[in-house]
Order: sequence, then C-alpha cells, then structure tokens
Amino acid sequence: MSTDDEAHRDELSDEELDIVLARAAQDLLDHLRGVTDPTATLLAIMACQDPLPAAENELWPEQGGHTPGSERGVTLYSRLNLARQRMDTTLVGTVLPEAVLDEWEARTIRHGERYITATAPLELLTDVLGDFEEIGRLCEQRHPIDRHRRLHRITAKLAGLIGMLLINLSRWDLARSFFETARRAAEETEEPALRAWVMLRQSMLPHYYGDPLDSLKLARAAGDLADKQVCAVRAMAPVAELRAKARLAQQGRDASFSARDDVLAAAEEARTRAETVLAAVNGSDPVFGYTHRQMFFHLGEALVELGYFRDGYVYLTQALKLYDHHEQLDRTLIQLDRAFCRVAGGEPEETLRLATQATRELAPEYRWNIVQRRVRQLESAVALLPARGDAGSAPD
Repeated sequence: MSTDDEAHRDELSDEELDIVLARAAQDLLDHLRGVTDPTATLLAIMACQDPLPAAENELWPEQGGHTPGSERGVTLYSRLNLARQRMDTTLVGTVLPEAVLDEWEARTIRHGERYITATAPLELLTDVLGDFEEIGRLCEQRHPIDRHRRLHRITAKLAGLIGMLLINLSRWDLARSFFETARRAAEETEEPALRAWVMLRQSMLPHYYGDPLDSLKLARAAGDLADKQVCAVRAMAPVAELRAKARLAQQGRDASFSARDDVLAAAEEARTRAETVLAAVNGSDPVFGYTHRQMFFHLGEALVELGYFRDGYVYLTQALKLYDHHEQLDRTLIQLDRAFCRVAGGEPEETLRLATQATRELAPEYRWNIVQRRVRQLESAVALLPARGDAGSAPD
C-alpha cells in the first residue's frame, strides 16, 4: 500500500474529529478535577504521555518499590489542604465585624453577672472556659490592631474570671496560671486600668492561700498603675491594701496598727478614697469593677481580723443591707464575721447559732474551702480579743 493510501486511511472525517476532540476535552477536565497540579496534567496530555497515576500516589512517590495505600494519601492530602487554608487565613487576615466583638464583650459581662448569682460555680466555670477556648481560636488569626486589642481585652477578663472561680474552688495552682495568662493578655491591650484589675484580682490568691505580703505588693502595684486612670481599681486598691496589712498584723508581721485609732483612721481613709472614686465611675459591677457593698464588707472583714469587732460589725451590717439575697457567698462570709463579733458580747451560743444558720443556708456547691478557712481565720481573730482592751466590746 502506498504512503498516500496510508495517510488517507489515517485521516479523520470532520465528524470523527469532533468526537475525538470532545473526548479529549472531557479527559482533560476529569484530570484537572482529580489531581493537585493541573498544569502538569495539561502538559502531559499535550505530550501524549501515558495515563497519569492516581492523585494519592503523586503525594506518596514510590520509595523502595512500596507505594502507601490511598487512605494514607488522602489523609495527608487533607492535612496539607487544611494547613494551607489556615496559613492563607493567617496571611490574609480576617476582619471581625464590630457586632461580633460587641457580642463577645456582652457575653463576658453576663458571665460576671452570673458569678454573683445562684449559678453553680462549676457550671459557670465550664461556660466561661468554652468561651475562653473560642476566643483563643479567634486570637490565632490576624486582625487589625483595634480588634486585636479588643480580643485580648476579652481574653484578659475571661482568664481573670476563671482565676477568681478557681480561687473559690480552692484550685490555687491553676488559678495562678490563669492570672498569668490574664496578665499577658492585658499587656497586649496597653490599657493600664485592665492590667491593674488583673493584678488586684490576683492579689486575692496570696491573701487567701499564700503570703499576705505578696498580696500587699500586688495591691500597691495595682493602685500605682491605676493612679491616673478613671477606674474602679482606684477604689478597690486602698481597701485591698488595708485587708493585706490587717492579715499581716494578725500574723504579728506589721506594727503599723499598734493602736485602735491607727486602725480606724486607716479604714476611714480607705473608705473615703473608695467612695470618691465610686462616685465618678460605674460602681455597680462587683466583678470587673467594685461596689459599695463590697467596700463595706472588706473593711469590716479587716477590722474583725484585727479584733476590732464592734467597729467591724458596723461596716458588716452596712454591707449586708446592700447585698441581694442571691449573692450567696459574700452574704455567708459576712454573716460568719458578724457571728464571731457576737463573741465580744459573751454570746458563744449565739455565735454558734448564727454561724450554723449561715452555712446551712449556703447551697452545698458553694461550701468551698474558702468558707472553711474563714472560720479558722476568725477563730484566730477572736484569740486576739483579750489583748485589745475595749476593741473587743460587744457590737451595739
């Protein structure tokens, strides 16, 4: 057969050529959908190479005659794709809408409100931890600087609130770690008032479970940091200092309260400073701020621990009038302090009755170690009574 005859036999009609091209186009689309490198596929088809290997084998080139199975290849492909998507999100950044950040800030405030209500502490801790984890995922992404700071402000408050809950639950080691996280997050915001709030809340950890000298140092540092700020920390800091100094004096480590007049003057000064600040700020938030009822409670506690029961009883009574019935923990601690004040009037039976009544009224999930420790601390304060002269006279 001649060459011309062979060439003629290989020629395709227009209809046959359309069929071949259509099939080639479909094959190309199938390959483009099924492999990770469409450019290499296109070049392979154009060069009339052999059929391409499966996508998973491209991810796992043959080594030593062994090719891993498709399941492992798909798993690796999924991980690679997820890693790339995360990196793209990091590089490009995600702009959180203002409304989303507003809602997160509102949720944080609601957690603080639940802290003082009848919400079981472990239930609240679980809810706050869930939000803390979600905020952590948002913080992994890149954001404009203003949203970055708002996210870290939320993080600092949530971590601080977790620390407060852990103090109440007697998990002081975990509490310390969360306060450190709160401190680092607060530093990212460059807001002195927030950093001072974290310090002040952290000062309660050594106050109850450590060295009161550490509590005093943190309270003073917080007060110094908030000195030029319009914030509730300036109200709480002097009271926290007084509480720490009272605890040190109770241990015989602070001689500044050598006379009753010194104690009462210090308490009055702290009260005056606190009330001046609270008149200029929102004094209704007991978690992220400070309130008058907390101020009276803390001042009364300090006086009782020093053995000045009559004066402490006055502050505690003022506090109790301001607390709502659902603020169970603080009300119980106040009642315990008031009960021990009755000892000064020679009423041990009444003391026992009031203390028993206060603890029984407290829900079981609130009977934390901190309540038990208060009983022992108040017993120590009562032991100081004979050495205080008229300081231990009965409350009016």
